[in-house]
Amino acid sequence: MTLPAANPPPANADAQTIIAHALAELEANNPIPTDGKWLERITVSTAPHIKDWDIDQCWRWSDWPEREAHFPNLKGNDIGIDAVALRSDGRHIAIQCKARKLD
Repeated sequence: MTLPAANPPPANADAQTIIAHALAELEANNPIPTDGKWLERITVSTAPHIKDWDIDQCWRWSDWPEREAHFPNLKGNDIGIDAVALRSDGRHIAIQCKARKLD
C-alpha cells in the first residue's frame, strides 16, 4: 500500500521543526504495511537538515539529475538505491530506505 504524502512542514521551517515533523510521520506510519515510498520521501526531505549527515542535497533515485550520466546503460530502475545525496565535500552517497515494523 502506498500512503498519501503527509502535509509537509512550512517551507520556511527550521531544521528542528522539519526533523520533528519527520519523526512524527515515522511514528504514525510505523505500524502500517506499505511499500516504503513514504520513507523515501521523508529521507529525501529531511537528510539535508541532519547536521551529522553533512548532506547538501538529496534526491529520490528516480529524480537524481546525474543518474543517466553515472549509469548510462542501466536497464530498469531498481538497483537497490532509493535516494542519492550530495555531501558538502562534493561526494555522492547512495541511500537505501527500509520500512519495517518496529518491535
